[in-house]
Amino acid sequence: MSPNNVSTESRIKTLNGLFPRLVLIKRMDNPYEYSNTTKWFITGIVVLTAATVLMSASIFYSAIPDASDDLRVSPSAINVSVAAGFSELSGRRSVLLTTFALNIPFIAACALSPNIAFLIAFRLLAGSASASGQTVGAGVVADIWKPEERVFAMSMFYLGPLVAPLFLPLVGGALTQSWGWRSVMWFMAAQGALVFGLVSVALPETLRDVDDHGQPRESSAKFEMKQLLRPIKALRILQNPAVAITVFIASIAFGSCYILNISMQAAFSNPPYKYSPTVVGLLYLPNSVGCVLVSVFGGKYVDRIMIMGARRAERRREDGSLIFVPEDRLGVNAWVSLALYPASLACYGWLVESGVVTPAPIFATFTFGVGVMMIFSVTTTMAAEFVPNNSSVGVAVNNLLRNIFSSGGTAVTQPLLSLLGHGWLFTLLGLLAFVTGELGVVMVKKYADKWRQKAKGHVK
Repeated sequence: MSPNNVSTESRIKTLNGLFPRLVLIKRMDNPYEYSNTTKWFITGIVVLTAATVLMSASIFYSAIPDASDDLRVSPSAINVSVAAGFSELSGRRSVLLTTFALNIPFIAACALSPNIAFLIAFRLLAGSASASGQTVGAGVVADIWKPEERVFAMSMFYLGPLVAPLFLPLVGGALTQSWGWRSVMWFMAAQGALVFGLVSVALPETLRDVDDHGQPRESSAKFEMKQLLRPIKALRILQNPAVAITVFIASIAFGSCYILNISMQAAFSNPPYKYSPTVVGLLYLPNSVGCVLVSVFGGKYVDRIMIMGARRAERRREDGSLIFVPEDRLGVNAWVSLALYPASLACYGWLVESGVVTPAPIFATFTFGVGVMMIFSVTTTMAAEFVPNNSSVGVAVNNLLRNIFSSGGTAVTQPLLSLLGHGWLFTLLGLLAFVTGELGVVMVKKYADKWRQKAKGHVK
């Protein structure tokens, strides 16, 4: 056997990922050849992996008062442990197996925490492990779906992390009320074990032996190590102001969600509302319903806005087909959403500050969910489209920055509530989101083409 054949055989074996003999689904040289049923099954698995890190945060909201009493610390200290659950990793089967194998004992250690320092440390480790599912999952979806099929599949992939917060605060509240906050951690450990089992036996390696240009791909070990470092190296794409502004708008929107979630727990667990953990969990539903409705039904509307934008600009190829650019997605949808969700934040803040009957502030959280998802879905897509040859880099940077904003917001919400109260905190947050968002849209629509030309060559 020639050295070249040995090298090729070794490379193909490496690309099978860890423990390939356990997988019940045969690995395909061309993942596009999987049946649609198999593709959706694989997509469902990576949706579950991607949702895990957000599940770990959202399920714990209703347990914060019980945990703070048990560990004898303030709720703000518990919020730091929630913030510790955000991190970014990347890879494929090998990375998923490795990180979720670590996630299980880390979460179990959280359940056994004797003090707040122990809880924060292991929440950080557990979050770092489970966060691999977000970027890895997007890569798997891109591996198995053809470009013309990928948009809908990717929208379903991102819907998963939105559905999780729909019911998990309720689950967390019920578990806490019945068995205490530690039962929430044991529930997440069981969920991590389920994900690990599914990945072990049902997720084949989807990374191809050749890259998009038909060249042999490097070993998966080297590839995955580069992926692990990518979020830091990829920050250079922020040299393009269009990318930086888009990611900033998305990060403010994402961070606002977590500040609102912490506020809801603080407001509705204490007088004048003073609801049980189960009822507090129920109050998170309208917000998530608003997000899901926009995610399911808003995609086609945004596509129409993009088409109208290209037509107005009269950008066409020689054959008459339209030429699209990312900023075409910013139409009336952007103006409305960047007014709706900041206004909803301010309304919510003053309504709970005044102790107004529950349906009023909860309706404000619903309109917030609608508004924030309208802009978040658009900016997340644009972050990848502004770097078309390195779209995964755009995804990685967007994930990294939004999780920095959400973890920081989660950590400082309780102290800011003590200092400013709900009303002024959400008025200032809404004002920040409105001014920076609307100004950012104006700048991107006006200067994006100029920045795009200047940025050519920055990302190879």
